[in-house]
Amino acid sequence: MALLVLGSNHAHASSFTAYAGPGCSGNSEQLNRCGCSNINRRGGYVFTYTGQTAAMYNQAGCTGVAHTRFGSSARGCSPFGWQSITCDGVTGYVTSLDLSELRIYGRIDFVSLFRLPSLQRLNLAYHYFDSSPFDPSGFEHLTSLTHLNLSYLHFYGQIPLEISRMTTLVSLDLSFNTYYEYLKLENPNIGAFVQNLSSLKELHLDWINISAEGSGWGLALSSALPRLRKLSLRGCGLSGPIHSSLSSLCFLSQLDLRGNDLSSVVPNLIGNFSSLTSLALSDCGLHGKIPESIFRLPNLQTLDVGSNPLLTGEIPPNNTLREWSLSDTGFCSNLRDSFSNSKLLTMIHLSHCKLAGQFPS
Repeated sequence: MALLVLGSNHAHASSFTAYAGPGCSGNSEQLNRCGCSNINRRGGYVFTYTGQTAAMYNQAGCTGVAHTRFGSSARGCSPFGWQSITCDGVTGYVTSLDLSELRIYGRIDFVSLFRLPSLQRLNLAYHYFDSSPFDPSGFEHLTSLTHLNLSYLHFYGQIPLEISRMTTLVSLDLSFNTYYEYLKLENPNIGAFVQNLSSLKELHLDWINISAEGSGWGLALSSALPRLRKLSLRGCGLSGPIHSSLSSLCFLSQLDLRGNDLSSVVPNLIGNFSSLTSLALSDCGLHGKIPESIFRLPNLQTLDVGSNPLLTGEIPPNNTLREWSLSDTGFCSNLRDSFSNSKLLTMIHLSHCKLAGQFPS
């Protein structure tokens, strides 16, 4: 249930018309009185501004947080929920829109979104939109956008260069668009795609076909994205070894390269990422001994290097990690010696390892 409150500071009442069907069709109801009103139809809306502002709520009795404030006329002919939409309380402009996990079906219509020039955050993840090629037309109107999440939307084909021209982006997530075929970065390739995105701090491209060699993707990311803090390239068809240039990403706190055939040793450079909190390198064809410097990283909490049967190492005593995943590796240690003082441990996977002793109670 969404609620509407119309302000009473002006003599001429604005009105909010809600439609039952998508495309602003079907039965409608018009709300134009002061105070709190329930909204019973949520297929689309038209807000007509005549001097009276409006605020949207998602709790009964207009309680909780005012997630949307209208200070000008607006129209949206797609189903709405309002439970995660926010507004700038000073200007009345929509600045953040989170419609993730509402499980909306049908074709995606960006037209109404492109009429929100002050939008800074947009999250449309986890919807059942009809599978279609990635069409960027209109994103150039969102000149204030800093956070864009279009993951799990069944897009396919080449990621268009237009996305790389959104130079205000701080966070970009295009992961898991894999319904019929993968999204891909071929033309432009990964280097051309990120070269203008120097403000990025978070990049998530899981299961996008990048198919680049270690020197290619490593150099591209390290030279173009110096502020990067979170990098997730799971299952992207990357090959190794991890290039030494990646060491310049000194702010990196999360690194996920799972499911790429790196076929190399774990480079010592990873032990220099002092801000790293999470490292995921499972199923990467890694071999040799993992650098001990990784276990000394001061902020590391999660380590996942499972499904690398040729990777060896010893679990150090008095470690402070919260989560370990070492299944199907060549790690060998005495469980009691390694974990007797692990007071912060919350999760551990150790199947098919060369570990001895009993886990401390």
